[in-house]
Amino acid sequence: MNSAYPTCPLCKGSQSIKDTSLKKDQELWACMTCGLFFVHPMDLQDDIYNQDYYRAWGMENGVLPDHVFRLKEETMRWHLGQIKRFFWKGRVLEVGSAMGSFLKVAQEEGFDVMGVELSETACKIARSKVGEENVFNGTLENADIEPGSID
Repeated sequence: MNSAYPTCPLCKGSQSIKDTSLKKDQELWACMTCGLFFVHPMDLQDDIYNQDYYRAWGMENGVLPDHVFRLKEETMRWHLGQIKRFFWKGRVLEVGSAMGSFLKVAQEEGFDVMGVELSETACKIARSKVGEENVFNGTLENADIEPGSID
């Protein structure tokens, strides 16, 4: 493991502390500048979202069944309810936004949303729900996020 402090993928800050060691020679770090917890080194797999993944959710010909969206959105409403105990409005960032269920629910509840999603297929679906400009296709490190712009 590299003993150097990793750069925060969100704010690019260089002051992080190691929280714990994880499996596969990875560590959980906390950024002292923005408070983000992140895994380092990040092991991104190109094939994590292959067609088998989408087929498992019932997707056929690029279309996911409505009942799957409803199930995911109801689950995300519960999660948002937990968040709203502390924050009622503001700009939220979801890293790994998948098909945008959380972003959609948060946007409906008045939050300004931004998502970062690695899968091009999932990103297209998320963008159709919350707007093209609200979902970045790529990694957090490559997303253009102004420091201090996320609540």
